Amino acid sequence: MACNEIKKNCQATMNLTTHYKNIKTAVKNLTQAHNKSRINRRHQPQ
Repeated sequence: MACNEIKKNCQATMNLTTHYKNIKTAVKNLTQAHNKSRINRRHQPQ
């Protein structure tokens, strides 16, 4: 019984870690895209 609970908790923690990494990657990509669009806008003549 206790063993199954531990396994479940372990799996949940692993899933959370994966989600966290995915979120961090997504934020990084968003930031890069945002910076690119800002640079592009700056170089375009009004």
